[in-house]
Amino acid sequence: MIGVYSLSDVRRGFRWLGHEGMTEVAILHPLFRPGDVRWNRSHDAFPITMYVSTESEILRLVRRYAGERMICYGLNPRPRVLRRQDGRVRSAKEIDIAVSMNLLIDIDLEGAVSPSRLSALKGFLLEADEYFTSLGLLRPFRAATGRGSHLLFAYPPILVSEVLDVRERLRSFKDGFVRAVRDQLSRLEARVDSTQDLRRMVRVYGTSKPDVGVVSKFYGKERVEDVALREYLLRLTVAAFRSVRAVPVMVADHLPGWFAGLLVTDDRLRSLYEGNGKAAVTDCSVSGYDFSVVRHLVRLGFRDPNELGTILSLRPVGFAERCTKGPAYVERTVGRALAG
Repeated sequence: MIGVYSLSDVRRGFRWLGHEGMTEVAILHPLFRPGDVRWNRSHDAFPITMYVSTESEILRLVRRYAGERMICYGLNPRPRVLRRQDGRVRSAKEIDIAVSMNLLIDIDLEGAVSPSRLSALKGFLLEADEYFTSLGLLRPFRAATGRGSHLLFAYPPILVSEVLDVRERLRSFKDGFVRAVRDQLSRLEARVDSTQDLRRMVRVYGTSKPDVGVVSKFYGKERVEDVALREYLLRLTVAAFRSVRAVPVMVADHLPGWFAGLLVTDDRLRSLYEGNGKAAVTDCSVSGYDFSVVRHLVRLGFRDPNELGTILSLRPVGFAERCTKGPAYVERTVGRALAG
């Protein structure tokens, strides 16, 4: 271990990705305030998007930013360095991803994390292995995040142009696992992240969140692609309705004018926006509060998808998590709230 990162974990995790194209890297400052240009400029807190193609490049970024910023990379390769019309580097959108070759199931413990709870989670992971091997698949690689575990699956590349609903197939695979182990997850007080986007970002293994300081561990070695998993995904039957939940959203760089006044007068909205006030038996995760904020606004009569998406995107609580999930997460959350 060196400082606030583990070079051996960084190396193994990056090699495991198996990218032949470009790897997108997002470098996130803990002081970033969505929509507050003056603050972000004075604190040099704007997110940084970069692309790397070699191990030495990712190690250079880790040495430079680890401990000060959270460093994330994309699970799937990017076809090239993506740029805006003015030439500035930009992050990938879901439509930019051409190849699917990695799958993540993200398991987090809810509430306070203790050594005994983490030990119980490790025991559960053996049951998870049995579930996947019972399907004729290889057991997943693992990473420890501090709050839980990542189960990682590698498979020969699937071209998105040939399998347009591959994202829905990945989600169906994850949903099947969650249904099979629902009781165990409940006993552990653990949840599985719902996001299965192709452009998904994940914290670089072997680094930490600056405000937490727990260095994640990658337990895999050489990448082994599971041919049977690829075939399993291609055989899955996917419900067609899933693809229409998202609502297209254009996010502005500032909150709607009416929202600031509503935050002052509506105590319930203010509590939800700040990440407080939900009963312990409900979903108190960042995504749970995200949905509750948007759903509360819809019930008050605010139904403009662009305004709702902007409010959600610029919500300070959980900003880093939303960055890793991408625009599709915001569009899906807004769509679910409007449909509910």
